[in-house]
Amino acid sequence: MRDGALPYFVDGRMTGHDTRGVPDRPLSWVLQNESALEGPVAAPGSSARLEITWVAAYAYGWK
Repeated sequence: MRDGALPYFVDGRMTGHDTRGVPDRPLSWVLQNESALEGPVAAPGSSARLEITWVAAYAYGWK
């Protein structure tokens, strides 16, 4: 992967990359749980639980 490219990994495997709008400073994580991508949406006031077993963040060649 060249400089100026942002790779995406899932379970240790690169699943994609992008070269558009790559930031020049550290990123932060936002995890989102969708109620519906198609079909009926969740009722107002409902909630969901997102269970995360393990995460990791690495800096490759960070200066």
